[in-house]
Amino acid sequence: MHLFNLVFSLLLWESVQSMFLIIPKMFLNPGLH
Repeated sequence: MHLFNLVFSLLLWESVQSMFLIIPKMFLNPGLH
């Protein structure tokens, strides 16, 4: 169970990092989406 929590938190951290990388790009390039 501890290993599952570790993997889940790693996946969550990766998605949070990608969100923080994508959001400024959306604000800087409004014509992109």
